[in-house]
Amino acid sequence: MNITDLAGVVYSAGRVFDGLATSREGTEKFLRSGSLAGISSRADLALLEDLRDVAQFIVDHHDQQIDAHYVRAVNAQITRSGALHPGQLRTEDQQIGVRTRYGRHTPPALTTSTGSRLRGGRT
Repeated sequence: MNITDLAGVVYSAGRVFDGLATSREGTEKFLRSGSLAGISSRADLALLEDLRDVAQFIVDHHDQQIDAHYVRAVNAQITRSGALHPGQLRTEDQQIGVRTRYGRHTPPALTTSTGSRLRGGRT
């Protein structure tokens, strides 16, 4: 995967799930050089820094099984724009979800036992 491909993934994730206002070109410039050209808010900067850190984590740990531990480790990278306690599993009664331009997405809560089934793990 090259930086252009990575920029596309980061940009799409930011736009769909968090309302990123920065352009795709601005996103790519930020990922390539740390340039703030095209970034107009602290919220966008924090989101891009978090998504950059998540992408780096995934690249560095690409060989790990995707299970609850892995998902928690990925989410623990989102320290600027995410949950108050990054990396902690939320519960079903917390109404986990996100507004997207396609409507609200509310997946079932992840648990350590359901998380092990994400990629063929044993429960």
